[in-house]
Order: sequence, then C-alpha cells, then structure tokens
Amino acid sequence: MNDFEIFQTLLGNLDCHESRINFITKIINTIPDPVFVKDREHRWLVLNDALCEFIGMPREALIGKTDYDFFPKEEADIFWQKDDEVFRTGQENINEESITDSNGVEHIFSTRKAIFLEQTTGQQFLVGTIRDFTELRKTEEKLKAAVDELQKISNTDPLTGLSNRRHMLAVAEQEIKIAQRQHRAVLLLFIDINGLKIINDKYGHIEGDIAIRQVANLLKDNFRDSDVIARIGGDEFVVLAFDVKHEQIEQATHRFYEAIDHFNATSDAEHTLSVSVGSSCSEPGEDISIYTLLDRADNAMYRVKAQFKKHEV
Repeated sequence: MNDFEIFQTLLGNLDCHESRINFITKIINTIPDPVFVKDREHRWLVLNDALCEFIGMPREALIGKTDYDFFPKEEADIFWQKDDEVFRTGQENINEESITDSNGVEHIFSTRKAIFLEQTTGQQFLVGTIRDFTELRKTEEKLKAAVDELQKISNTDPLTGLSNRRHMLAVAEQEIKIAQRQHRAVLLLFIDINGLKIINDKYGHIEGDIAIRQVANLLKDNFRDSDVIARIGGDEFVVLAFDVKHEQIEQATHRFYEAIDHFNATSDAEHTLSVSVGSSCSEPGEDISIYTLLDRADNAMYRVKAQFKKHEV
C-alpha cells in the first residue's frame, strides 16, 4: 500500500471533530510528498507540512482557501478544471502540471487525485498528492544541453566553427539521398588554400590559423545558409549545395574568387589569401555518392592548383 492509499484509508475515519483532523494531519506530516484534501467547493480542508512548504505559505493561510487565492488565474483555472473532472467522474486522475509559488518560482509536478466519499453524509472530498519534478526536469534539461553541446563539439571544427569532415559526410549522405529522390542536382566545391605552408613558415602558425579562419569566414559570407560548408583538412574546405544548375557552378566559383580578391585589396594582414577551387556536379536524380563527388572535385581542384603553380613560376 503506497502513501496515497494509506492516506485514503485514514481519511475514512475522518469526521468533523477537530482532534480527529489534528490526528490525521500529524500522520500525513510523515509523508514527504505534499498531501491535501479539498471539499466540493475546492477549498483546502486538510494539508500536510510538505504542501505548505511546497506552496510557501503557512497552513493557517491555506485552510478554507482555494487555488484562486494564491496562484495566477491561468494556473488556477487548470487546477479547478482537473478537480472538477475528478468530482464529476469519480475517476482517479494523474496529471502533470506547473505551479508558481509565493516567491514566483515555477514548479513542475505530477498530481494524483481521487474522490473519497464519506459514507454517512454522502459528501465528496478530493484527496490529492503532489510529486515535485522540478529539480529532476532541471537536471534533465542540463543533461540535454550538455549532450547537445557535446554533439555540437563533435560535429564542429574548433578553429573555424564550420562543420568538420565527419559531420559533413553524415549530412551529405542523407541530403544526397533526398536530392536523388527529388531529382535535384548536387554541387560540391573543393577549396584548397594556396601557400599555407609558406604563411606558416614565414609568419608563424598563428598567422596561418588566422588565414584559415579568414577563408572560412569568406565561405560563410558568400554561400547560402542552406549550403553545407565544412573544413575537412588542414587547408581544405568543402561547400555542398543542393538544387543547383550547371551554370551556377561557375557563378559560385567566380563570386568566391572575387571575395578573396576584395579581401586582399582591403585587408591589412601581413599575408595574402589565395585559393584553388575545384567543382563537381551530379545530374538531377543521379545515383552518386559523396565520395565520388569529392574525388571529382578534388581532381578538378588539383588541375587548378597546377595552373596556379605554373603561373607562380
């Protein structure tokens, strides 16, 4: 027999004698969860210390009062409705609710309510217990936030804040399948920073990290929010775009090169940025893997880089 059932049994001996009420109150004070009894007018008749502590009011202030005397109307309306449902149907009700205490603190709790019928008078009483889940929910929310943060960390390149290779591959695999079903094309740009080793050797690795972040920021500024932008290696980046046309490949590449040129013309950094970009694009609905797209774009990028090195010489 649980606390709720024990209390209902004790209530069976309740009459109007004050000493009997005091006796019942002393017993229910041993129950750690808040316990209360209401009459048909929804007034508190009996309650334990745990309920007084839960609401934040002394017993004397609560006895004979209703929820509307202490709680915001929108909360009291819900309590009244649930109580009425138990009075009307006679069925036990277990419900999750929230309440604002006297200090303005919201509590999340589960209530269990049932009807006790006094045999001699036929009078109905509502017996309820409360289990406060506030701290549990706070812990759950903190745990979820921690898990979300860990997930974000595991998916993010720490230097640039972009997606990392693992996350890009996972997202790409899913999105490519969707694009295939919807007969949409998939565009992949493979971007490599030219001369990053020279920047590291000449200006130091801190300056090299700055150059990597600058390229990452230019990618974010010049591609759509819906595009997947990732750093997949030390000086390598990928942009994955969906629902694009072939002519948009050259436009996207040209726009990014212009952004690099504008940055070099206006930046006061010791180094200049230079990138090589290769691209690959699937046909609408083509059955293709992310690895094939990467391989094609990587080969295209190295052809561009070869021309860059030839130009340097």
